[in-house]
Amino acid sequence: MKLDHSERRRWCREISEINKSLNPSKKNKEKSILDMKPGRGF
Repeated sequence: MKLDHSERRRWCREISEINKSLNPSKKNKEKSILDMKPGRGF
């Protein structure tokens, strides 16, 4: 891919936003039942 500096920065920013939406940070992440660890009685 041949991009000049400003195009490359824009492309990286857009990809970063997509990645953030696909992988939300842990503090914003909803708990999934699959993430829960079984405790006593399970």
